[in-house]
Amino acid sequence: ALPICVEWAARTNWLPLATGGQKIEFADDAEILVQIAAPDFDPREKVILSASARESVGALPQSNVQFLSREFSANAARFEIESDASSVLVLAQTFHRNWRATINGTAAPVLRANHAFQAIAVPAGRSIVKLEYRDEKFSLGLRISAFAWAGWLFAWVRPHLKRRDGVA
Repeated sequence: ALPICVEWAARTNWLPLATGGQKIEFADDAEILVQIAAPDFDPREKVILSASARESVGALPQSNVQFLSREFSANAARFEIESDASSVLVLAQTFHRNWRATINGTAAPVLRANHAFQAIAVPAGRSIVKLEYRDEKFSLGLRISAFAWAGWLFAWVRPHLKRRDGVA
């Protein structure tokens, strides 16, 4: 058997799950991949959104975003942030269309950032950003399955109830 050698290598360039205040750039999908693969790409300094997000976000300067609180669970996240200018909150979490965001209780779009992550445009000032994963189709399937199961149970129990009452 081969010996297993494990050596701890400290990473000094890690980023937290949520960051904010980066300079925003826009590009098409192919160009985003080229830019994030470049050796000089620094996600601390810049976030690349798809060209289609330009309409909803616009050009925003780099800003200072402070995280006052962060809460994470399996299907939700909550952030209280303060920003000196309009900015984006970037989450190193896989983008999926079932994620829903609210900022101070108002629905906000979840954008694709750096090809695979999530971004939410936030206004200047203090904001509470909530992110929740909601799969409407899965919920519908669950309701249909429960209804079908209840129907099957009723169809199975009903003949037994008639026999017990003496009616055959």
